[in-house]
Amino acid sequence: MTRREPPRRSEPIHNQPLEVPGGTTFNFVADGIAAGSTAENAGKGADDDGDTPAGGGGPAPPLDYYLLMPLLIAPDVSYHASWLEGSAEFGDARRDGGGAEDWPLGGLADARSFRRFVEALRNDALPEAPRKPGHVPCTYLWVVEGGTFLGSLAIRHELNDFLLNEGGHIGYSIRPSARRRGYAAAALAAALPIARGLGITRALLTCDETNTGSRATIERNGGLYEDTRNGRRRYWIECGTQ
Repeated sequence: MTRREPPRRSEPIHNQPLEVPGGTTFNFVADGIAAGSTAENAGKGADDDGDTPAGGGGPAPPLDYYLLMPLLIAPDVSYHASWLEGSAEFGDARRDGGGAEDWPLGGLADARSFRRFVEALRNDALPEAPRKPGHVPCTYLWVVEGGTFLGSLAIRHELNDFLLNEGGHIGYSIRPSARRRGYAAAALAAALPIARGLGITRALLTCDETNTGSRATIERNGGLYEDTRNGRRRYWIECGTQ
């Protein structure tokens, strides 16, 4: 693969390479890592973040993943307005994989604060970056389609005791208005080769015992159930060959 210089942080990177620690560069279009293009092993149709169709339980109706073309990108300031809209949809609900726990949403309406937030997310992948005790290096990615922010995904580079038992390697969340369309499963499928590039050969995924939607998303990506700890179902997924 031809290595190109990454774009400036203020530019969209839909079709640009993303370099992760270890020297691996992914081009999400050239390498077929657009969410949806690698989702064949994820099955056809899954709901997102535990959502089920209105009026009943169970997964959402089947969808053709090849009609879904969201991309995973590094956090980018050009999505400021859409990120704010999507984040507001969560309200007070917990959001996995977003990295915004220490950033009040109101403060991020300011462009300069948002730029600092984006830089902090991107820098968190660096081993030497400052982080809170108990936190590990993490590659944050955004799920986007066109100019719309759809959700967040985080790949934790290693497991500490908490992550081994409850958190896992990969966490993700899709904005409520974009759920039940298969985006979570497609994004997870796209994240697996990136995890492999970070040296993760088997990724641990977890979900609440009662979250049938996330359970279906993980299982349709090849997740093998190991056990349940503290109410969290634990699955292992092979990340493929490099």
